[in-house]
Amino acid sequence: MKTIIYLILTSILSIGGSTPKLEKFTVSAYCACEICCGTGSPGITASGHTIEKGDRFVAADPEIPYGTMLVIPGYNQNKPVEVLDRGSAIRGNRLDVFFGFDPNSSCTPHEKALHWGVKYLWVKIIKVERKALYNKDLHTHRRY
Repeated sequence: MKTIIYLILTSILSIGGSTPKLEKFTVSAYCACEICCGTGSPGITASGHTIEKGDRFVAADPEIPYGTMLVIPGYNQNKPVEVLDRGSAIRGNRLDVFFGFDPNSSCTPHEKALHWGVKYLWVKIIKVERKALYNKDLHTHRRY
């Protein structure tokens, strides 16, 4: 299912979308644990996305709208990931990539986030120029 969504989104982005641009970011990582997100974290991102096993997404500054697609070298097999979250320390040219549970890995999500560390990377920004993106978790449309 994710492959189909990726292919459809890739096609949509390549038709009439704005030209992707490269920008340098400080990229850190997090998971849904209490260490990264605090106690009582509900497992829902700032955009309303309910976190699922195997999720890959990114937290970005509010200047980068929800739904924007980013290609972050070394993350998600270099496939585009959606901006679905915010963070109190994520301002300006900072990003936070999310690591969720992966049944094929011997590492915990927190170990993967720690292993990622902090990287300084050129990130491809692909603006999504649609007015609404389907939110599969809420079965509604979000407007940006």
